Amino acid sequence: MKRLHFETGGRARTLDDLDVFQKSVFDAIEAFFKGKGAFIIYGCTVTGNDISAGIVFIDSQIMEFPGASGVTFPAYIKKADDLLTVNRTYETGGSKPTQKHIASELATSAPGSGEYIIMSATGGRTFWDAVAGEVVRMKGNQIINGVKTFNSDIKVLNKTLTQWLATKANSSHSHVLGDLPTINSSKVDSSISIAGVITLNQDLNNYTNPGLFAITAGALNPPPSGSFMLVFSAGSIITQIAIANNASMYKRSQSLGTWGTWALMS
Repeated sequence: MKRLHFETGGRARTLDDLDVFQKSVFDAIEAFFKGKGAFIIYGCTVTGNDISAGIVFIDSQIMEFPGASGVTFPAYIKKADDLLTVNRTYETGGSKPTQKHIASELATSAPGSGEYIIMSATGGRTFWDAVAGEVVRMKGNQIINGVKTFNSDIKVLNKTLTQWLATKANSSHSHVLGDLPTINSSKVDSSISIAGVITLNQDLNNYTNPGLFAITAGALNPPPSGSFMLVFSAGSIITQIAIANNASMYKRSQSLGTWGTWALMS
């Protein structure tokens, strides 16, 4: 990448100098986005049948989108032809354009070539969609694939119940789980399936597979209070957490085949 080199004594500025400035800035920014396809950087919000103005990345270039109204979806944001503007008089005579406007436009059908952003009534592909598998967002909803390891404490506000349980359960093997499901759901995530109801004379000591269970009266080795029980494991340690109707929670763990006592979670 080019950088201007300065020496004392002074020299005339040339168009090459301006080209170095412009190219180095855009090359650096666009290199960060390359390989991620076309997406919305900013704006392009859909309200009814209107799309607001914004900034997009298409065909490895950053460009403006002027906005559109009365749109029928789906619609397609694609790169428009470059427009040369702002004519100025040159020393050699005549008037020539001095600026190149790089912009995008809306198409009613999918372009036959080049990248484009599909716009629906709910919006289009954003930067966060483009990097969803590469970064963990600090706000908003996101589906995380694979295992993410954090080497320090994580403080989460407005957590779901199972997220709170997992972080409170044991800091040495906490798992961040998905939203607490209904009893009829097929599964919580790839490792926790819905196991059903623990009924009369069924022993909670035998429930060591990950799952979410409803606890009924007459179950053996029950918590002091609890209508639901969440079970998850890490290595040889199995943890059960019971959730009562009054929101109190009890926890116990099994290690080397021996269950600990139920303890109230603060």
